[in-house]
Amino acid sequence: MRNSTDISAIKTPDGEFVQIGFIDIIGNSPTFMDSVTAPLVMPVGGVTICLQGSCDVVLDEKRYHITKNDMFIVFPNSILQVIANRSDDFHSETIVINQSMLYNFRNINLTAATSLYLYIKENPCISLTNDQVEEILQYSRMMYRYDHAIDIPFHKQIIEHSIISMSYMVASIYAKYAPIKQMPLTRQNTILHKFLSTLATDFTKSREVAYYADKLCITPKYLTIVVRNTSGMKATEWISRIVINNAKALLTGTQMTVQQISNKLNFPNPSFFGQYFLRHVGKTPKEFRRNSTNML
Repeated sequence: MRNSTDISAIKTPDGEFVQIGFIDIIGNSPTFMDSVTAPLVMPVGGVTICLQGSCDVVLDEKRYHITKNDMFIVFPNSILQVIANRSDDFHSETIVINQSMLYNFRNINLTAATSLYLYIKENPCISLTNDQVEEILQYSRMMYRYDHAIDIPFHKQIIEHSIISMSYMVASIYAKYAPIKQMPLTRQNTILHKFLSTLATDFTKSREVAYYADKLCITPKYLTIVVRNTSGMKATEWISRIVINNAKALLTGTQMTVQQISNKLNFPNPSFFGQYFLRHVGKTPKEFRRNSTNML
């Protein structure tokens, strides 16, 4: 059986791996959103639409109440968390694109309209009409179908161009409608999400807790306590997670050498990078790349 090249595994704080890819949510099947009750630094980008019920989510320090027909957009390295008030009948459909596929788009300018891109990133949640929901779901089902149709020529190219077309559709929707208003966060949750947001952009600059505490104008000890109390994970664990997520994406989604990846992630040398990767993954970078290639 073929393993999709467009599926990532996210490790939750309890140690479980959640497989996500082009997901078609049907009936009472478990949804991806059931698995993000703790903050996750997302190794993927994508779109989620609430099909029924409601819940409160936090995206990059901002809290939103999501109900039927609401859509929210997640960019790679964003921080996502379902924090409260998730109704028993909550169901959603998620279309995600992992970093490996995004690296295949590095020669395509998907964010030419910079102001609109920044506006969407700043206002990730929006309400849709029934027709708009159905149009986006049609893309989801088509991409899911072609993702598994390896006997159809150019199936990967069909998926890639469908993603681009869907992106333009989302941009068109944003050009017409107002986003959902933000809700306030507690002080400790605000600190946590500011830490994770800073980490998502600065992880190549430093892997030291003191660096991020200084950015937030608090002590390393206080940051450590807040992060542990609010997320159940150590700040150092969050740092290693995002570094490893990006290392894996570069190993599987690019032709960069291990030395080039080591330099990009700001390790002092490839040997140090290899030891760091082995300690957290259980494989060397070359072993991980070789095993990932064999699964395709």
